[in-house]
Amino acid sequence: MRTAILLVPSLLALLLTPVPALAVPGETAITEVAPGVFFRKAQTEPVFTGCNQGFVIFRDYCLIIDANFPGQAENVIASIRERTDKPIKFVFDTHYHGDHADGNVQYVKLGATIVAQERSQPLFGTKGADGFEGAKKNRAAEYGALSYEVPSLLALLLTPVPALAVPGETAITEVAPGVFFRKAQTEPVFTGCNQGFVIFRDYCLIIDANFPGQAENVIASIRERTDKPIRFVFDTHYHGDHADGNVQYVKLGATIVAQERSQPLFGTKGADGFEGAKKNRAAEYGALSYEVPSLYFSHKLVFDDGEQRVELLFLGHAHTAGDAVAWLPRHKILFTGDACVNGAFNYTGDSDTASWVAVLGAMENLGPTTICPGHGEAGGPEVIANQKRWFTELRARVKAGIDRGESLEKIKEDFDVPFYKEWTGKESKAQTENIEHVFKELSSPGKPLGKRTPHRHPHPHPQAASAGSGK
Repeated sequence: MRTAILLVPSLLALLLTPVPALAVPGETAITEVAPGVFFRKAQTEPVFTGCNQGFVIFRDYCLIIDANFPGQAENVIASIRERTDKPIKFVFDTHYHGDHADGNVQYVKLGATIVAQERSQPLFGTKGADGFEGAKKNRAAEYGALSYEVPSLLALLLTPVPALAVPGETAITEVAPGVFFRKAQTEPVFTGCNQGFVIFRDYCLIIDANFPGQAENVIASIRERTDKPIRFVFDTHYHGDHADGNVQYVKLGATIVAQERSQPLFGTKGADGFEGAKKNRAAEYGALSYEVPSLYFSHKLVFDDGEQRVELLFLGHAHTAGDAVAWLPRHKILFTGDACVNGAFNYTGDSDTASWVAVLGAMENLGPTTICPGHGEAGGPEVIANQKRWFTELRARVKAGIDRGESLEKIKEDFDVPFYKEWTGKESKAQTENIEHVFKELSSPGKPLGKRTPHRHPHPHPQAASAGSGK
């Protein structure tokens, strides 16, 4: 995000350079003022069409400068699509006036985040909102039933926030002093889970062990930053892409920690999965032994040395029966494991989705400002909100089908949650595992769902990798 914000002054400098030809008032014209940087001069006579705009094409996304009116926003989107198919991730409103910001709604539909300076927040909420309502009456054909969308990134402009990582990268971001978030590569090669590590005064705590090969990479990354010993590794749950790397840390003398309800899962499904991986991923697993946690906690375990504080919390049955999260109250950072992901990564085979929704509500009640999910990009409270919305709408759609007497196949055939594609870029009806699990839950409430195949890493990915996928 800071990269995007810092680019704006440089763009303005370019706009002041007498390179592009001047457009006459009666024309709307788009000029490429630098490679991948475009200036859209709006028509002002005989009809005032709105503000001038800019858009910048980054490697993996686009940034828009000013949203304009809703109708003009549609034109800008079409102009961008003539030049690139990269997603529009950010729209920067220079201020709250309608000719610069009323078009926000068109970009929010595409999943974009609206950004503005924090002092504009009350102006959007008062004068901006009032002006939008007036425009709905005076310009009904354009505004119609559109909703007023205000920026969702305001105060964060002046707060250090994690830079967004693209699926093809493994990236480490220091999200607070001594607190690191490791975003794992997910495409084209799925390398494992996201992780965290916290440097205390005398030791390090790791959040999730990952696969064995990735654990080696994480250890090397920590050694680039500190020589303090790795004393604790917290497994958020038993799945192999979060816990099979335990062995690499045990070699260093670390203690593996997990929530006590996960203990039988490590000893059964986890152990079985590890043995399977020794056959399927022999080059990585080789003769390694399976290491289970040696320290289990019930509801809360706190690490606090006066400089850092990490609270391991059990909030209920979510992704698995033994999920737990790492909460850093001083920094308002939450590491969620797979109890919350950001994208099309949900596996429900070990879950209780009704309880999962409640767990997500408990996460929200903590008041985190930075969410580090088990898979996908870090973000703010919207990460939890999106995950919660998916399960809420998934359950509602499936229940409605059951209430109509529809079969599972009919429900899957007609299934559609438009929000899901806006959030993940994937079609909701393709999430058949999620739909089938919820159907069984709602069809047989209170009954066990039967034998499940041990979960390894069924998240959408063409292949899996181990070491050598970056630090």
